[in-house]
Amino acid sequence: MSSLAKASIYLRDCVGSGLSKHQFKLLCSVFNVTTLVLSGFQTMVISEEFPEFRNLLTLLLEKCDLSDNFQMLANFLQHSPDLEKLTLGRCKFSKDPKKKKGKARLSKGCLNQFNVRCKNLKLTEIIYEDDDAKKVVELLWSMSGDLPKNYIKLTKVDPDHP
Repeated sequence: MSSLAKASIYLRDCVGSGLSKHQFKLLCSVFNVTTLVLSGFQTMVISEEFPEFRNLLTLLLEKCDLSDNFQMLANFLQHSPDLEKLTLGRCKFSKDPKKKKGKARLSKGCLNQFNVRCKNLKLTEIIYEDDDAKKVVELLWSMSGDLPKNYIKLTKVDPDHP
């Protein structure tokens, strides 16, 4: 089966929590892309089976809500075996916007609940505005044994910069 080169899905002013059934259907319809850009996605509560993204090489999650203990990220890491580049651009990592300083804490279940299948991941770029990125760095560090080729690049940006 041939693959689609690039798909971008931008959700603007999405109200409510969680991924709607229609949004999930749309996501499932682009399972054969090599580059996927998702912007504005909320936390994922998925009752259906997550699709296999066999051709996905590059994934950009931009301004997505990952405060669900990284379930959206976990689903992609489990179902994208050929993923080479992951970019998390200004994503929300914490449920509490006031809690930005101090030690990052992940639940123990989060660290061990999924099997990382993207052994070819070479670059994870995290573009963040505050210290909230500590949680995702801790998560990736805990999985570093499963991602031997992965290089993590952190870029802090000014919140007022577009």
